[in-house]
Amino acid sequence: MSAGLSQSITYSPAYTLVPTYECFNQCSYCNFRVQPGTDTWLSLDRAKAEINGLHVIEILILSGEVHPRSSRRKAWLEHIYQLCQIALAEGFLPHTNAGPLRFEEMAYLKQVNVSMGLMLEQLTPALLGGVHRHAPSKQPELRLQQLHWAGKLQIPFTTGLLLGIGETQADWE
Repeated sequence: MSAGLSQSITYSPAYTLVPTYECFNQCSYCNFRVQPGTDTWLSLDRAKAEINGLHVIEILILSGEVHPRSSRRKAWLEHIYQLCQIALAEGFLPHTNAGPLRFEEMAYLKQVNVSMGLMLEQLTPALLGGVHRHAPSKQPELRLQQLHWAGKLQIPFTTGLLLGIGETQADWE
């Protein structure tokens, strides 16, 4: 490090709310998901009680994925919106990570989020034949599209890769 320059490490204390564990993807390594339609969604009252009195800055809304063509999709998106409104009203900074969203859904959630995110998971389509064989929303192009849309919508966005799920060393380079 050069003289006169200093590095700071910062973090944002956070608490995670999970609206639902249901997910239409069936990744072979996941122990997070439950079968769609079998999970009781986190109630707004319960969410408010969970975050009451917390000494954190950020509320992470980390949801399982409701299928884009599901009749429950609109209610799920509205539920996430309402959870973010509660977080804001309680003085927290909401950050949503709910899987791939449509452009319009991202624009809607932008109204109640300080940032959003989506794990890329992988960049090699080869994993669609392996660990993501039954996970249609894990297509790299679909997930990269979210990064493009986040930029277009000017949404601060976080992402990441999952390493060790079947990629080769050539995929890392």
